Amino acid sequence: MSNRHKMFSIWKIIGFVIALASLGYKLFYTATYFDSIYEWWSGLIFIFFIIYLTDLVILANSFTRGIITMCIAIGMAVISVGLICFDGLALLAFAASLDGTPLIERGFYPLSHLLNIVACIFDLIGFLSIRRKEKKKSVT
Repeated sequence: MSNRHKMFSIWKIIGFVIALASLGYKLFYTATYFDSIYEWWSGLIFIFFIIYLTDLVILANSFTRGIITMCIAIGMAVISVGLICFDGLALLAFAASLDGTPLIERGFYPLSHLLNIVACIFDLIGFLSIRRKEKKKSVT
């Protein structure tokens, strides 16, 4: 088996597709509600777009190999959990203020972060399956 084939597994491809769907979801709603998102984030809009880096890193993680895949998957999953917690706090704050504007119109995407966690899990499973195959091959 060549090195190129060792890099891929069906699990990592599934993770890539889920991460791509997450990014598409986020881009669609950002384009749909850009005016209200820009108005709410105003001077901090660059932070809003920095959060897109998590999606891009998770997409790129499907093309990494070795221990780097595991490290990125775990790190991005932890960051995505943090972002979900931040989204939850924002939801509580908006509920307490009786603001009826949906979170998605403010640029908060908890579904996207949840999909990113799932994509990281698939990348991690892919890493472990490739590692297991390599160990089996080295033993025989």
